[in-house]
Amino acid sequence: MDNSQVGRKPKISPDLVLKELESVALELFDNKYNIKGYSDPIWKQISDSLDGKISAITAPNIVDEYESSSTSSKTDDESDGSSDVLKQRIWTNIINDWFLKCCKVRCCKIYKRCRVTNNASRAKHYLTFSGKCQDCGAEATGWAEEKPEEGMPLTVNIILLGVQKSVPHQSKTPLNGAKRTEVGLELIHDCDSNWRRNITKSLKFGDKIPANVYNNNTLRKCKQKKKDEILHITNKCPIMSLIELKYSVYSGSIHLIGADPLIVHYWTPCQLVVFKQLRKSYVRLAIDATGNVVKKIKRTKDGLLSSHIFLYEAVVSTNEYQSSITQMISEKQDTFTIFSWLTQWLNDGVTAPQETVSDFSMALLGAISRAFCGGITLRDYVETCMDILSGNSSPRYELNCYIRIDVAHLIKLVCRWKCWSEQNSNHVKEFFVRCIVLLINADSIEYFQSILTDTLTVASGRHNGSLIYSPYESCPTEKSFIELKNKIKGIEQLLDISMLLDQPATEFEVEEENEIIDINQQTSSSLLNTFLKNIESKINLNVSLKGDRLNGYYLPKFKTNLLIICKQFPLWSKVMMTYFNSPYTTATSASVEGDFSELKNKILKHEGKPMTVDRFVSIHIQSIQSSMKLARSHQLYSKSNEFDPNVDSFENSSNTIPHCSSRTSLNISSHVGLNNSPRSSLHSSSENSLHSSPQNSPHRSPVTIMRSNSLSSDHSSVQSNDTLNEEETWRGLKNSPMGPLLTDKKRKRQTKYMNPCPEIDRILNRSRMRSHKNTLIFNGNIASQCKIKSLIYIATNTCPFDSVVVAITVAYNDYPYYKLYIDQTENQFLSFAKKLAKGGATNVLYKDRIELLRLHFEISEVYQKVNVINSECNETKIIEKYLKQSPSAIGNTRCNECGHKTTRPSPTIILQFNNSLTDLNQLFSAYIEPKYSVCKECNGTKKSEKTPGNHIFIETDIVENPSKLNEIPKVLNENQHLIN
Repeated sequence: MDNSQVGRKPKISPDLVLKELESVALELFDNKYNIKGYSDPIWKQISDSLDGKISAITAPNIVDEYESSSTSSKTDDESDGSSDVLKQRIWTNIINDWFLKCCKVRCCKIYKRCRVTNNASRAKHYLTFSGKCQDCGAEATGWAEEKPEEGMPLTVNIILLGVQKSVPHQSKTPLNGAKRTEVGLELIHDCDSNWRRNITKSLKFGDKIPANVYNNNTLRKCKQKKKDEILHITNKCPIMSLIELKYSVYSGSIHLIGADPLIVHYWTPCQLVVFKQLRKSYVRLAIDATGNVVKKIKRTKDGLLSSHIFLYEAVVSTNEYQSSITQMISEKQDTFTIFSWLTQWLNDGVTAPQETVSDFSMALLGAISRAFCGGITLRDYVETCMDILSGNSSPRYELNCYIRIDVAHLIKLVCRWKCWSEQNSNHVKEFFVRCIVLLINADSIEYFQSILTDTLTVASGRHNGSLIYSPYESCPTEKSFIELKNKIKGIEQLLDISMLLDQPATEFEVEEENEIIDINQQTSSSLLNTFLKNIESKINLNVSLKGDRLNGYYLPKFKTNLLIICKQFPLWSKVMMTYFNSPYTTATSASVEGDFSELKNKILKHEGKPMTVDRFVSIHIQSIQSSMKLARSHQLYSKSNEFDPNVDSFENSSNTIPHCSSRTSLNISSHVGLNNSPRSSLHSSSENSLHSSPQNSPHRSPVTIMRSNSLSSDHSSVQSNDTLNEEETWRGLKNSPMGPLLTDKKRKRQTKYMNPCPEIDRILNRSRMRSHKNTLIFNGNIASQCKIKSLIYIATNTCPFDSVVVAITVAYNDYPYYKLYIDQTENQFLSFAKKLAKGGATNVLYKDRIELLRLHFEISEVYQKVNVINSECNETKIIEKYLKQSPSAIGNTRCNECGHKTTRPSPTIILQFNNSLTDLNQLFSAYIEPKYSVCKECNGTKKSEKTPGNHIFIETDIVENPSKLNEIPKVLNENQHLIN
């Protein structure tokens, strides 16, 4: 009787287990063909494929490492099942790499006929194979005596016969099979040249490169094929490849593909889920574009290329993460194209964000206002903001989104204005840029109006200091300058402005410049234009009151530029922040800039840029999918809040922004009273009319903002096409996550202009802001030598020359009429002083001085090709030699009887001094008075008079007694002023 017991049946058939293992056989082993560890995800994949009947922990135990990695289950037909063959495209590379490393032969062998015996007792060798060199035909025979023990190496013997060293060996072993996959994965994050250098580290200098060191073309093709496999690229045409991706692996992520012009809209379903979760609270969206990531498309057989292609992104950020929500690749960058992208994204089931930030691109701003605010134009959006700020109880449109301009882009735009090039001193730019920051931080219309009036008054006034007719009272320009400096320091003061400022407005015309964004002209009846015209009328009155000194901050072109960008001031200032209840005090698009930086410098670090559109979209979508997993995990499992605890909480489930319960009305009449207190208010009448109200009224009238739920069809995005053709540019072509507020524990990013500056006085007055040199031009004794046409010149004793030049340079900068005279003259000496005034002392200027000195001074050669010019003299000689055509005075003599005339120029003037310079003006008046004498020709009456020139040089050598500078009169007469 058979007492043996049969074991229980397995949960799953061994044939099914073997079949599953064969399907993933290449993934079961690492690069050294050792079985992977228990923690590798491949075992979890196998367990899931077998419905969990074999756990991921026990799955490795059923794999025979040696049999799986060394032999194939395929039976060799020639031996009637007595032997197996090694796996194709695996064993040849392993044996060949080992053989070339150990023997260092030149032959490139092709292996074949490999057999592994199943019955060691009947076979002479456990393993046999053969091969042949492609170049010289040498025969290779290899064998293994016995089967190795489990986990032990295999000992192989190889005999190579018939090697011909005289035959050049240029062939390379084929890169195929598992090794091609392995090399391709190594090259994904590296270049082919680095791979070749790493593989040849073991070689010695002078060794022949082995046959398994592949050339660059083979490696590049291997890398490209592996990348195409990872990116699912199957078509060479980028457009057709995109279409293939849209309807295969990225179905539901790519939403629109346009060929001419190239336009691709893409966002994943995960992005929609993340944004919808963020939209339950207050969310800010940052939108911007970048270039140099997508290659131009070749359209025709003649090589006609497309235009520049941009990448647009809309990015949200919290304290924990930042992520892109929707993307577009576009060859066209006008308002309609961007609007279509945002509208299609909204049609996918999301709601417009509460706040959107972008740069000062009119195309982008116009598209945002149309897409997120019910189809209204940007002009209508700004006018609606003015309605709200003026206290209108019924604004013309409903504003669902707070549109803001990034302050960094705005300051960068201001810093690039061409008007700064007219001022050589940087402290003028420093001051006015900080005034722009004050305007950006203005959180009320009254404060904005006060800052803007003071800023434009300083820029428009030619004079400052004390009033000419009231020396103890400062002029309006001086008051505005002091007020602005105090506000830059962070000191708030009240400024008493005369009621004379309330004058009717005058006509204001804006002259657009190339460096400023082209902003559409507002209609003459708009509230914004009326508001700006009233400010200009106050400025005109302020600058009409002249001071006793010239204004160093006079810059009229700055006023023109500032008034142009002020047509969009509700977008870049904080005046609307209270209405929209925004928790973000600073409008910044740093999140989208940081996302672009991460994309270019990290995600595409190992990619050649620009790249084809299909490859870029595939790489970008894969990175987005990984980023969305991180973002969703933070949303679901993070215990920290999305917003900083210092930010007020928001309970807003509706699609619109709750309005403020009360607003301060804005007076925009032609007779408006102004209070410069930062929180002062301008009140409207009870009927909300556009008339003036009491200036010192202590009350505020509450205004309820009524909103319309529908928009008039006359102002739809289709018919309001005044800005649909606006286009934006990127570099002339057309970093950390940012939350609402950062906690005190986090280090705050340093800024140059945004914070108060208590040391503004030191900045504006420090010498380095004006000049870091003690003199305008160096004396020739200490200046460097000059080389002109292979000859070296050294000028000595140039004090007289330099002193006259410096005097003319100072007069050129201080007196406009004298500046005009020098600009029109052709005198070389005066032109030299003009160059010094404009560009300072440069190497070219010192060479020009040598050329001028060579005209009237001797040159001595002290060494071969080394010449010295000794310009020792006095100032009188310099004036007589170089200013003959521009004399100090011209003497005219004419006889009334015979008509005899003589003219005599005087380079300098000699006066009859009485050992003092205190009576200089009387002596000069006597000098230019007409004098009468007897004519020697006809004994008639001869009249002599002297006409002063544009400049006057008075010789004072005969004055013996010293005089103090304050004793010398500054004005000779109404036309001649003394230069100290």
